[in-house]
Amino acid sequence: MNKKAIVFTFISIMIAGLLSLMFSTNQITPLDSDIRLEETKVLSANNYLQNLNLYLENALEVSGYAAFQGMIENIWITDTYYANEADIYNSFEECILNGTLESGLEVCPFMENQTITYLTEKIVNISRSELNMDINVSIKNAWINQTGPFITEVHLITDIVLRDRDILWNQTDREIITDISIHGLTDPLYFKLGIYNSTFKETLFKRPAFNTTNFEIFLNNSEYIVSQQKNVSGKVSGQPTVRSMSFFGRLADNYDVYKDSRLTIISVVNPEKLVAAGTPEFVENRSYIDYLFLNEINIYCSSLKFVADTGNKAPIDTAHAFIDFNLTGLELEDTC
Repeated sequence: MNKKAIVFTFISIMIAGLLSLMFSTNQITPLDSDIRLEETKVLSANNYLQNLNLYLENALEVSGYAAFQGMIENIWITDTYYANEADIYNSFEECILNGTLESGLEVCPFMENQTITYLTEKIVNISRSELNMDINVSIKNAWINQTGPFITEVHLITDIVLRDRDILWNQTDREIITDISIHGLTDPLYFKLGIYNSTFKETLFKRPAFNTTNFEIFLNNSEYIVSQQKNVSGKVSGQPTVRSMSFFGRLADNYDVYKDSRLTIISVVNPEKLVAAGTPEFVENRSYIDYLFLNEINIYCSSLKFVADTGNKAPIDTAHAFIDFNLTGLELEDTC
């Protein structure tokens, strides 16, 4: 089953679950008095609103993930990264709300029937037709924040009004917040290598536990790790000083975007995948740490090492070898 089918199935399950909960909590059975009936109606409406908010939270996660897919796909289509943080924020809001980019000039890929606007209207219409609920949900705005190396936080501000005869529920500026993992999203930084594909996958290995064996697992699985390396300078005159990038930094190809070292991540370019993509397996004077390789930062071979006892040979610089992978001494081999 493809990703789009999985998403539609997930949404269908959420709607079915919400309707089941609403039907079970909206059956009003008057007992001995009108007071009891009013209490039941209030409880029923409160349960409906709780279930609606839960649906919106789940729908926001689905729509937000699709919006990131669309934004990344747009980088591939246009061969253009986002200009800065503000461009990322604005593009995400436009994509998740309207399914467009560039102020409506471009379609945001993957967003057909996936915008949070569409998913909200869908449940509102079902509530009106199937449950006879007088409900209105107005979406005001949405924004994002990167809160962890592999986690983004999405916020949605809504106004919710529910009427039931002489009872009125009004939730103004209701904030829906959900976390979205970047796992499985395509890393746009690798678009510089053409058909070479890398998707975000956090490694299970931590720095003290790295050795030559699990480094090769890390490399072959195209995994990512949080990098503690602050700055790396090219060893050739005139080359810039660069840093590892966060997820948002990779959307902009700019290490100054969300440059907090707690958010910056690295992977290692896989030589075998390079060959499959039509690129030479070995590029001279290049560390295969992704942002160094992809930004063509040249480093003297005396500072580049192979990891010993590995079949898939990817040269990495000694700084990253020690700081991020805890590899030193006999665990490293000279490249020249």
